[in-house]
Amino acid sequence: MQKSIRAGAFIINDKNQIALANEHLWGFPRGGVEDGENPIDTAKRESLEEVGIPVEELQYIEKIGIYERYPGGITADTPGAFPMEIHIFLFKTSYEKDLTPTDINVKEARWVNLEDVRDLLTDEKDREFFEDWYSKEDIEKE
Repeated sequence: MQKSIRAGAFIINDKNQIALANEHLWGFPRGGVEDGENPIDTAKRESLEEVGIPVEELQYIEKIGIYERYPGGITADTPGAFPMEIHIFLFKTSYEKDLTPTDINVKEARWVNLEDVRDLLTDEKDREFFEDWYSKEDIEKE
């Protein structure tokens, strides 16, 4: 089956907040892996484009995993549709400035407390993937 390969990031700051972006829906900074590009480099590039965090401000921690979903509004029953295979990487940052996307298509980006992320994410598969990770993480939960 044909897939669209994507990569994105969970970027956690020193206040245990995560960076989210709203391009067409609320989600993690992510985008398509370009020819010859490594997925981790895609995640870093998308972090700058969608939430405005410079690459040098990101500290790579680990690859969290891979999940699949269809783009917003598209299902397995949509003619010619194929799923996105999304590779997610975890980064820490001490970056504390307001999030200012460099991609003009991103309407808004913001820091969100980890316990509030599920309520803001638009796509159910994004919520499920985040919740699975969050429930296993040894993060200081308030």
